[in-house]
Amino acid sequence: MDPLDKAKIREAALRSIHRGVPLEEIRERKRRSKERRANAPKNRPRKREWGMEDEEEGLEPVSSRKKPEPKRARGPEQGASVVFGDGRVALVTVVQRGRVTVRAEDEEFDASLSHELARTQQSSIAVGDLVELEELAESTRVVAVKDRRSSLARPDPANEGRERVIAANIDVAVVVLSVVSPRLRPALIDRFLVALDYGGVEPVLCVNKVDLFGESDERASVMRILEPYRALEIPCLLTSAETGEGVEELRGLLGSQTCVFTGHSGVGKSTLLNALDPGQTRDTGGVREGDGKGQHTTSSSALRVLESGLRLIDTPGIRTFGLWKLDAEGLRRSFREFEEFRALCRFRDCTHVHEPDCAVVAATESGGVAPARHAAYLRLLDEL
Repeated sequence: MDPLDKAKIREAALRSIHRGVPLEEIRERKRRSKERRANAPKNRPRKREWGMEDEEEGLEPVSSRKKPEPKRARGPEQGASVVFGDGRVALVTVVQRGRVTVRAEDEEFDASLSHELARTQQSSIAVGDLVELEELAESTRVVAVKDRRSSLARPDPANEGRERVIAANIDVAVVVLSVVSPRLRPALIDRFLVALDYGGVEPVLCVNKVDLFGESDERASVMRILEPYRALEIPCLLTSAETGEGVEELRGLLGSQTCVFTGHSGVGKSTLLNALDPGQTRDTGGVREGDGKGQHTTSSSALRVLESGLRLIDTPGIRTFGLWKLDAEGLRRSFREFEEFRALCRFRDCTHVHEPDCAVVAATESGGVAPARHAAYLRLLDEL
């Protein structure tokens, strides 16, 4: 039988089955159904019950993966944008639903997102991205996102299988902490350091609200908590946006780099940014009286360029912080202090937990590795 006749018979049969619906429409329905299933939220059960310490810290579980991937700064999702515009490149300063604010040639203006970028925008585009524009008749549209050199990301709270990029192409992340309200959380610091190492971003730890110190030994107590991080040559500053303590030191440390400010809700990020950038007033707020937890005053990330060339990215405060796609080897690599001892372990794949002749465990017992840091590693490894 002629192939053309076979095709006609098949099409006629399909039409009778689907009550006269054209074959093209049937195929389009199948395509849309497949796309809906691919984008549907995936509710994954938790692998273990929370321990009391995790619950107290308000932390999220690590989002693990089946196969390890090499450490790299991640760009937009593959296939997120395949159409290129007229070559005009701009910097994303604000991201909204289906739209962004961009900066090009010292001018800021709004631009819409292409269909593919709008569909995946929580992972495909973020503040700090460099994007390519397409000029339309009466508007401007973003059609491509340049590869990222660094990023800060976390799992989407609504869907652990999806990445949410907080900021892109950043040099430094200032992790803002508080001494009292909310209290200083070393476990949260450890999580941020792992995420920043994975994204290729240098950290700065900034303990704010030091004007709230009461007794004289409180400052010494905070410095003891920060000592393991200072030993890693991570800059650790004590600041007060109210009194100005440490603000100029922080400004000098940041220079003209691109910096993201992140941290727990209520630690004073916006107040500190107002001190660094007096020309831009941001809404500020404290903590709730009922439970002492931070209140969100920044609802979305935003980038501002100062006259000095410093680029500041303000982000919404967080109450929990999960880690995106982490494997055991990536976790070990992110604990920098392990590196000089790992080669001395008896086993090349040593987990630094229970193996005999583990140089990392020996260094922890002798003081070469801070016990609090090894304990943080074990806690995160347990989640994997």
